[in-house]
Amino acid sequence: MHRLTIVRSIGLITASLLAISCSESVEPRPSRSVPPPLFSYSASGSQLNVVIGTLNESGNRLGKGFDTGNPHIGDAIVATFVWQSSTATNTITSVHDNLNDANFTPVGNPYTLVEFVHAGTISMATYVATGVHGFADPAPSGGPHLAVFADLSESVTDGGVLLTTYTGIDDSFTQALGAHHSASASGTGSQVVDPGPISVTAGALVYTASLVPVNGLGGRALPGNFGYITTISDANLVHDDGYLVASSAGSVDAQWSYTFNSPSNALATVISLNRAANPSNQAPTANFTSSCTTLTCDFTSTSTDPDGSVASYNWNFGDGAISTAQNPSHTYAAGGTFTVTLSVTDNQGAQSAPTSKTVTVAGANQAPTANFTSSCSALACNFTSTSTDPDGSIASYSWNFGDGATSTAQNPSHAYAAAGSYTVTLTVTDNQQAASAPASHAVTVTAPNQPPTANFTSSCSGLGCNFTSTSSDPDGSVASYSWTFGDGTISNAQNPSHTYAAGGTYTVTLRVTDNQGAQSTTTSKSVTVRPPNSAPVVDAGPDQTVVLGVLYSQTVTFSDPDNGPWTYTINWGDGSSSTGTRSTAGSFSVGHTYLGLSVLGTRTITVTIRDSLGASGSDTKKLTVVLL
Repeated sequence: MHRLTIVRSIGLITASLLAISCSESVEPRPSRSVPPPLFSYSASGSQLNVVIGTLNESGNRLGKGFDTGNPHIGDAIVATFVWQSSTATNTITSVHDNLNDANFTPVGNPYTLVEFVHAGTISMATYVATGVHGFADPAPSGGPHLAVFADLSESVTDGGVLLTTYTGIDDSFTQALGAHHSASASGTGSQVVDPGPISVTAGALVYTASLVPVNGLGGRALPGNFGYITTISDANLVHDDGYLVASSAGSVDAQWSYTFNSPSNALATVISLNRAANPSNQAPTANFTSSCTTLTCDFTSTSTDPDGSVASYNWNFGDGAISTAQNPSHTYAAGGTFTVTLSVTDNQGAQSAPTSKTVTVAGANQAPTANFTSSCSALACNFTSTSTDPDGSIASYSWNFGDGATSTAQNPSHAYAAAGSYTVTLTVTDNQQAASAPASHAVTVTAPNQPPTANFTSSCSGLGCNFTSTSSDPDGSVASYSWTFGDGTISNAQNPSHTYAAGGTYTVTLRVTDNQGAQSTTTSKSVTVRPPNSAPVVDAGPDQTVVLGVLYSQTVTFSDPDNGPWTYTINWGDGSSSTGTRSTAGSFSVGHTYLGLSVLGTRTITVTIRDSLGASGSDTKKLTVVLL
């Protein structure tokens, strides 16, 4: 905090010219540590522009003012003397200066020197100097520059110019009074280290400013028209209702301008600058977004600070790796789920709470494996993909059926145009666009199966029949047989035999199935069976006598329960015979005439009847051939 004491006159009175000779020597200001500072920062706001020294004339202490135009190059006439007795106030003798001192050369135009003196009550003594000795003033004839007061018990003769503004810091000084009646003083204040630039955030309060009366004003209140305060060299500081406020974040090193509105009629004043308590710094908030592809993630900080800016970043990627970049990228060594943590620090050193989020990264994509099974019937095949992907899923399928046809279905069906062996190939692509090696299998397809043809022959004797299958299959073989014999009995034999219980005509059927399961149509045939054949029973009649040359009628009677028609043969016993057929059993007659004497005598007639199945019956009789 700067604290500056300024004494201002309550009026401007012209008086006779006095000669004053002064000199001042000021050292440059160091950059940080200020060896004997007249102005420095102080939390207590105590007065810092008083240097305590010994006035060599009478042991009184002297406090020095400052040059308004350039504090490091003092104007000889521009000086303020604040007299304070070491034992009591108001005990200083007169001080006289001599304008005719040969050591000083008058320069420039006249300045107004004002001094007021009071001893218990306010009284005014005013002096005017028409010449200034020593260093050049930056603005001669520019009006009043320095106000001077003394707290005395008697009149003094001293003066100065009225002060309107001051900027800067005086580090040390020596002050010589005029040769006619001179005094000098020197000294230092407390050792204070200039804090240098102060780091502030936008809107932070830096200093408070106050104007208060100085000692020796007799309890008078500060006039309402007494001045205001502005900054002069700190562009990012503004005056705000008694405070100096940082308009933007950064560092400031305070330098001030103190301006007074009415220098001709204001009382002496102390200006105190105290470093204001900055509002408590609010910690920043860490936040971020992420975007991952395969093993690499890009992180973007979306962290914020409510009363400043984020100054640094501390990332932990959950795999032991860290970063201090604002928006880092990180590549993980292997896939998995990782907890990423971000902490940020703002421009005043406050740290956020850590923010953690999980990211899941996939390892380097592994290609899928293509595989499939097939099932074919005739020319048609069904294909089933059994492809796998170790770290994802199958996204697409590419089939080639080996005959120029293709498919993108997962489990396609395909019908070939012709029988043969074909190489089927499958390639798959996973959800990350990796393609498998092709998988190939051979499939063999055949023409559509043609059903077999059923057929058979039969051979029966009596009630028994033998059946022989003559069935065939054009593209395979007959695998099974199904016979029905028409009497309720069946057989699965290839060539069965069957004996019927009774004679009759029966319908026999056969159906066959080939080696591919195709079934024939039914083939039916009729068979007739009889009981065992009985030979005909023949009766030629009784023996008889016949006359030679006369027609003889032979009556034959036969019986036969089955198996007609019949054939008959009659052997006449003379070397001749008669044959014929009969459609029915019973009696029939056949005539014969014996001729020639050679046949006279007894002749044996044999009658034979044969049925259709070859069974025969015979009967004989004797005929005696006689002459008439």
